[in-house]
Amino acid sequence: MSMGIPVVSKNRAERMKAIAEELSRAEYEVVCLQEVWMQRDYKQISRRCSAVLPHSHYFHRYTASASDGRSSGVLGSGVCVLSKFPIEDVFFHQWPVNGYIHKIQHGDWFGGKGVGLCRISVAGIKINVYTTHLHAEYDRESDEYRVHRVLQAFDLSQMVRLTSVGADVVILAGDLNTEPGDLAQRIICHNSELSDTHNVFTQAQHSEVALRVSHSFLMSSDRMKPGSGDWAFAHQQSSVRFSEDFALDSKDQKYVLNNSNKEGATETFAHWAGFKQDLSRRIDYVLFRPGPDTQVEVVMYKQPLPEFVHQRDFSFSDHEAVMASLRITKDSSVSTGERKLDIDERITSLREGAALCDLALLQLHRVQRSYWLCSATLFLLLLATLSYESPGLYLKMFNTVHVGLTLLLTFTVAMAGFWYTMERNGILAGKLGMEIALSRLKKERVVRRYGTVT
Repeated sequence: MSMGIPVVSKNRAERMKAIAEELSRAEYEVVCLQEVWMQRDYKQISRRCSAVLPHSHYFHRYTASASDGRSSGVLGSGVCVLSKFPIEDVFFHQWPVNGYIHKIQHGDWFGGKGVGLCRISVAGIKINVYTTHLHAEYDRESDEYRVHRVLQAFDLSQMVRLTSVGADVVILAGDLNTEPGDLAQRIICHNSELSDTHNVFTQAQHSEVALRVSHSFLMSSDRMKPGSGDWAFAHQQSSVRFSEDFALDSKDQKYVLNNSNKEGATETFAHWAGFKQDLSRRIDYVLFRPGPDTQVEVVMYKQPLPEFVHQRDFSFSDHEAVMASLRITKDSSVSTGERKLDIDERITSLREGAALCDLALLQLHRVQRSYWLCSATLFLLLLATLSYESPGLYLKMFNTVHVGLTLLLTFTVAMAGFWYTMERNGILAGKLGMEIALSRLKKERVVRRYGTVT
């Protein structure tokens, strides 16, 4: 779920109420939400769902915040879990690199984004449930936050790896803000050996795939090419069987065919958000990994919510909710060794990540140097204006210039001396972590191939 930003998000209160009502009527066992920035929204949802999801947890940024009930970060972490089963343990890791404070129009820095872990037990089966929210992608062609998202992906994969020892099943659900095949998505899946419920279910249901389309919201009719099989969709992608009679059971197709040619037709936020992005986007995931002696079957994967809030002209969120139903069984005959991903794919992903970090560090050095040059220039200008004796008639103007130069100098020094130093340390820490993981994987590859390490 998304669009929970106070003041900015349209119909936020009504959306949160509708989400709470929808969840309270459904039969979900675990629900992971993102962008629930306000505590009162979380409390409203958890109270309304208490009959069916009696256990819940909101992940705060600081321990002090958790004790006094305030939001973490500036707006809160935004991530929470509702569960039918008791939550036995929790843990939260906040991203060390998450956007820029001066990019107010983006706002990612103001939320304490990270990954939260809830450990639950169902009929003796230990399940680690992770929920997360990665940095948004604002411009796919020129993505200034790509390295931030890749570092977050690596942190996420490492947390899953290092905290899932002893778990029978690992489940990760959240807004990864990265498309299938992107570096961040590959690092998450490869380094933590997670499988995508969407892909597993699709492959099981449709063995012969003729077309790869999405099933979230169809684009306007002028983007469609009837008869060619090239139907333009946005946001959620799915592999499906396709025929000329368009015999696909999809509420979203029905919605667009009925409304796309009407002037002033109401739009959902998912429709609005999808138009800004490339076709066939999928950025929300439910990933899983069975543990030792455990088998997991993906029984269902779908988008469970209706297009619009009941009797209203807006949707629940700018993201389509996704639901996966898993059948978990203990099976001592399952070989975990056979389930491991190709180690070469894991090495390739981490190599790309480390190379991206090297490039980011080089660019960061250049930007930091430019801020120092700006600081030196502003300092000299400030000295020059201070030493200049201004006429009384222009005193007010000179004072205004002094204040402006001082504020700019403070900003550039803070960016060069503090902010970019912190970002450099965050990127360097991630890069070194990737290099250590690469070293471990290379040794593991040698052992697999030759049975020894030199």
